[in-house]
Amino acid sequence: MANLENVTSTAEKTDGLVRRAWLAGIGFYVMAFEEVEGQFQKINSERARLFKAFVSKGEEFTADSEKSVAEDAQEKTAVDKRVAEVRKQLGLDTTSTEAKISELTQKVDELTEVLKKLS
Repeated sequence: MANLENVTSTAEKTDGLVRRAWLAGIGFYVMAFEEVEGQFQKINSERARLFKAFVSKGEEFTADSEKSVAEDAQEKTAVDKRVAEVRKQLGLDTTSTEAKISELTQKVDELTEVLKKLS
């Protein structure tokens, strides 16, 4: 009978040890799950903050670039106007080359007539 009591006692101890090991495994799983869930919530709130920051930076960049493009366009327009004015003063933009040659030929002919009359 002593053997039976030893076996029963050993079985109860083993059962308690196995149960505690099982509970430790479940506890590990629950703690890991809670940790992952906490990290997920932290990342999720960080994601929302980062998204807002990205949108804000995008809006700033867009506004700055639109302003820069508008300024560049105004500068280009002013430069284009000045170039056109200088070309016009130099007679480079008014007519085609053939028209200029024709105009100069006519002026030379007129000058030739005037010189003939003077001589």
